[in-house]
Order: sequence, then structure tokens, then C-alpha cells
Amino acid sequence: MSKPETPCFHEKLAQSLMEASSTYLDSPKNVLEIGANRGRLSNYILEKYKPELFLPTDKFLAKGNTLPKALLDGEQLPFKEARFDWIVSGGTFQWFESLALSLKNFRAYLKPKGTLSFSYFLKESMEPLASGIKSLGDEGRLLKLNEEPYLKQCLSESKLNILDYHVIEGVDYFESMSSMLQHLRFIGATHSNGHHNLRSKDFRALDAYLKHKKELQGLPLKWKAATVVLTV
Repeated sequence: MSKPETPCFHEKLAQSLMEASSTYLDSPKNVLEIGANRGRLSNYILEKYKPELFLPTDKFLAKGNTLPKALLDGEQLPFKEARFDWIVSGGTFQWFESLALSLKNFRAYLKPKGTLSFSYFLKESMEPLASGIKSLGDEGRLLKLNEEPYLKQCLSESKLNILDYHVIEGVDYFESMSSMLQHLRFIGATHSNGHHNLRSKDFRALDAYLKHKKELQGLPLKWKAATVVLTV
């Protein structure tokens, strides 16, 4: 496998989520995006669907954010009635304290025949980085990701109907550990659940650990994620 010049899995995942969603969407007028982050999905939504109401939420970019405070936390939203045609999220739900509870809340925010679409990173992601951190004896600092059976159980408890479900895997390659760290910071993976940050000194140690693996060409970071499309 040749190395891409820039990490591309997250772009591929966003595209897959949008393609899966578009099959079931009919010009959604009111759209809520959970975890807008860098705007990867926001730009696509605004360009393709031109919704009358578009609310992006993101608790992790709260500093300097012009959004109302009540919209910064995707797990604690202020809505008390069904008002959205489409709720969408890319790579945010895996950080929620209770996915099952959040899905039930989102169900209440959806209009009849409304759609909920999201991507969800699974536990097999971030290898061999995760094994490298484990080798340093500091497992408590790992990003906490769940296995696929947990996701499926939460979907079942939500009482939402599954329209589309796919698992996507991929690998990004990096020239150095510093470029990997930069990418993880860019996508929010080093600060998304607050108390499991990765520090620069971890990456210096991991750099040495991973470079001893002769079969690696560059520094790989594996990803595994599910894309899910649901309806009321």
C-alpha cells in the first residue's frame, strides 16, 4: 500500500456518511449537526442541501465560539420538542458518556420520518499507537473507544429504525510522530474526552517504539468506524 501525501481516512469516512445519508434525505429544512469541529460536514451540508435552519454544535471549540452556550454540548441540548428533519454527526458520538441515552434524546428531537446519521470510531482504531502507549505502562491515558457490540446494543435500545449500517477500515501514514500528533490534534482526537490527553513526550517514546517495527513503511495509524443512518 502506498503512502498518501496527507491523511485521508476522515475525508473518506465523511464522504461515506454523506453518501449513505443522501439516499434517505428529501431536502431537509431544519438540520442539527452534533460536533461540527473543523466544519468537514458543515460545508457539505450547506452546499448540497441549503437548509433553512442549520445549527452546528461543538463543546470542544467553546473558546471563542459565537454559538449560544446551550448549543455547545451535544449531550445536553435545550430542545423540548421534535423540530429537526436531520441530525448528523461525524466522529463525535464515541466520546459521549452514554450513547444510549443520547440516541433516545435525539429521537425526541426528530420530526416524524426524520433522519439521524453519524459515524462512530470503534476500539480497533489508532493501532499501533494504542499498543505503543500500552507498552509505556500508561494505559489510563488511552483514548477510550468501544467495541462494535456496544454500539449495536445502544442502537437496539434507541428504538430507532436502522436504514443503513456499514463498517469502514483504513490506514493513514505519517512521516514522523510529530506529524501524527498534529493530525490527531487537528481532528480533535487528543482532547475530545478531556482527561485522556496525549503529550509530546509520549510521542517521542512511541516514535522509537514504532520505528523498531521493521515491517512498517512510515508510521501508520489504523482506523475502524461505523457509519449509521437511522429514522424514527
